[in-house]
Amino acid sequence: MAAMVNSTKQSMIMSLTKCKTAKAIWSCLKARYVQDSGALLHTLMQQTHVIEQQDMSVDEYY
Repeated sequence: MAAMVNSTKQSMIMSLTKCKTAKAIWSCLKARYVQDSGALLHTLMQQTHVIEQQDMSVDEYY
């Protein structure tokens, strides 16, 4: 649990001090960062659909 808190941004640590378990920390972080947005998901799916390597080498693709 200490490793999770220590690897978190300094500005977030204060909000995690109330969490007593690793599961509670994950729940706090999920509530803060996870976005359940159908529009966002749709946009991301469209963007990933367009990405194609085609006949480029890996270096050219990146």
